[in-house]
Amino acid sequence: MSVQSATEQPQLVNRMFETAEQPDVNGQNGARRSILIFAPHFDDEAIACGGAIARHTAKGDRVVVVFMSRGDSGSTVPGHEMDPKTSERTLKAEAEKAGQVLGIVRQVYLDLDDGFMGWTPDLLREFVRLINRYRPSIVYAPHADESHSDHRVAHQLVSDAVPRSGWGAFPTLADRAWAVEEVRYYEMWTPIQRPNLYLDITAYVETKLAAIRQYASQLVMVPYDDGILGLNRFRGATTARYQYAEAYVQWAVITR
Repeated sequence: MSVQSATEQPQLVNRMFETAEQPDVNGQNGARRSILIFAPHFDDEAIACGGAIARHTAKGDRVVVVFMSRGDSGSTVPGHEMDPKTSERTLKAEAEKAGQVLGIVRQVYLDLDDGFMGWTPDLLREFVRLINRYRPSIVYAPHADESHSDHRVAHQLVSDAVPRSGWGAFPTLADRAWAVEEVRYYEMWTPIQRPNLYLDITAYVETKLAAIRQYASQLVMVPYDDGILGLNRFRGATTARYQYAEAYVQWAVITR
């Protein structure tokens, strides 16, 4: 089944002309929230939403990251060559270090093939299981128009899994349904054309950069730290309010 053939489509919050940040409120009775991040590849979580993660953990929220890729695509960069097994070990070790910097409590590995991910019913069921297991208030995932195919697959899987996790019609997937309150779609390879949510990450930008720099194997190929700092600075400038900001497409979920 192709990504485009999946049927669920998110209804987005219409805040296209609002630049004001939406407050990160706690759950009922002041309870800290559970946050679930879907990252197609190692380092996506730090680059795309590291500021948001640092904000959440600073407030006491419990953040879990699901890494979809196995990380074994290797490297042919001169002087930094890695075979697939070495690449996998290196990236998972770097992810652990980045998670410690950001305060992530758990990392889940799906061990899918980098660059060859596809929408399947079994993978959709796994996404539903993960949502029902970790019971997040907010889910983060790539936005719909990312240039990387793995990111588009992740977007569609999350968009399909979030409504299903609240249906309560799948006893084989979870003991009880879970209704996600909000999805925030992030930008990684391709900037979002029309964000409707900006998060002020000024106080957390150094933590974000420190997390990104744990991925030393990736920075020898692309200066992701410098690149994302420029994008976050631009996002902050265009809100006319923040020094650094992350931009998102926000979906306030209504489960039918």
